[in-house]
Amino acid sequence: LSSLSPLPYEELTKLIDEASENDVNISVLTQEILVYLAMYMRTQPSLFAEMFRLRIGLIIQVMATELVQSLRCSAEEATESLMNLSPSALKNLLHHILSGKEFGVEKSVRPADSNVSPAISIHEVGAAGVTKTERAGILQLKSDIKQ
Repeated sequence: LSSLSPLPYEELTKLIDEASENDVNISVLTQEILVYLAMYMRTQPSLFAEMFRLRIGLIIQVMATELVQSLRCSAEEATESLMNLSPSALKNLLHHILSGKEFGVEKSVRPADSNVSPAISIHEVGAAGVTKTERAGILQLKSDIKQ
């Protein structure tokens, strides 16, 4: 067995760009998610119990699906919202998805004539309600990851 070593930066960014089909937004989002996943692997390894493979594309799909359901918006609006999440909101969304905690998503109210996208906040809600295994998107993600 050879020891595992990190890919060189250029090779990793090339792989990400290819997987993102050269979409800069997806590429940046993928890189950001990878940074947060690495951080959570170091600080909270229990989040990854029984996970053998992480598929960033599936994680992005689940994030977008959660935004569609929480904000009651179209897939296009959810994708735009996902791309515009602040780093802390994206990190919180990823953590809530991995941990199975129920979370709330809210859009801030902005003036109608504002050209600025509404800010989105992601926060934990009470312990009662939907759990990770009951949410279809998370169940599918866990299933795909285990395969």
